[in-house]
Amino acid sequence: MTVWPPSEYCVSLRLSVLTDIHPPDAVGGPVGGCFPVYPCRQAIALGTDPNSTQYMEFTGRDRSQPLVDAAFLAQGLLRAPTELWDRLDDRTKANVVSALRLTRGIPPHRNNWMLFASIIEAFFLKIGEHVNVERLLSGLEMHRAWYLGEGWWGDGKLFAWNYYNSYVIQPMLYDIFAALRATRKPHSELFPGYNVSYLEELEKLVNYSVPHSAAVLEQMIAPDGSYPPIGRSIVYRGAAFQIMALAALKNKLPKTLAPARARVALTRVINRTLDERSFDSDGWLQIGLVGKQKWLAQVYISTGSLYLASTIFLPLGLPAKAGFWAQTPKSTTWEQVWVPKIYPGSEFGSEFGSEFGTSLGSSAELEPNKPSPLPYNASKPEFKSLSDPNPNPGADSSSKS
Repeated sequence: MTVWPPSEYCVSLRLSVLTDIHPPDAVGGPVGGCFPVYPCRQAIALGTDPNSTQYMEFTGRDRSQPLVDAAFLAQGLLRAPTELWDRLDDRTKANVVSALRLTRGIPPHRNNWMLFASIIEAFFLKIGEHVNVERLLSGLEMHRAWYLGEGWWGDGKLFAWNYYNSYVIQPMLYDIFAALRATRKPHSELFPGYNVSYLEELEKLVNYSVPHSAAVLEQMIAPDGSYPPIGRSIVYRGAAFQIMALAALKNKLPKTLAPARARVALTRVINRTLDERSFDSDGWLQIGLVGKQKWLAQVYISTGSLYLASTIFLPLGLPAKAGFWAQTPKSTTWEQVWVPKIYPGSEFGSEFGSEFGTSLGSSAELEPNKPSPLPYNASKPEFKSLSDPNPNPGADSSSKS
């Protein structure tokens, strides 16, 4: 069995794409078996065993990055409790808890990092371990203060033009509140002695922002799968659209964004950012957005960091009959706006109405009986199955950038 080398320990922590689905030993939804889960459990066991040569750094003695990696491990365990956490042996579970506790000595920066501490404590809450309430609540309280409107948070108290709302902020807020709801206790009972009146309001903002932001992000995807390379950490590739992938998985897409349209848009991004140029001769992702582009990376980026891109595959947790998979392909927003001659009779008139371009909060129903145009590039059809070894049989070299 191949395990991840210790120099790439971050890879074993990018488990936040996993969701509890069937078959029981694979991630893949309608293409079950495309991603075996056992190696993930083995990596967790080795990475948290102090006696293992592959034991990972959790204390942050030399740097604070272990808090980041541990947070994504905790998020993966929250998202796939049955397939990851429940199927670990007792010794490994104890090692995981001990390892995650070590991160409490790492103070988070006052930006999205606050949620790294919070989500680790949310995991402890979920499994019945002692919770450092201050670390859990401080990240939530700060993010209530950092909400800027229109479904968007600052990366800290100021607006930052990047994709961190999708990389970290909104998905982690969503998963933290899911863990709180799972206790079936009111916030005041969960945290006696603390003023948590802001939590209800923050949860409402999260529930509004995830579908809203999913719609906005879909509008940014061009027909060739490219999108604006804005802000730091752009080498996380498709993680820029984790919000849309999460909304699809949780059936939280707005009525203005049909699941089939989300599927087409996400597939375009996958095709553009994860083609054969993206991997080295050993099969590892290379630093870049399209192929190898080391100059795009910040100093904190490693090979392991790149695997946050796997979160674009969250919809693999949906069953085959879900609309995301079963609906006829629908053209993307970009296509319908910028190439109207290819799409006569644009759907926007009835689907978006006066809401288009503003809040995208319309409750107008989609037109279920109206035939949808084919995807923009007919020579490069969308994935029929993400396990298809040749998903784009009609593509030629001229279609690659």
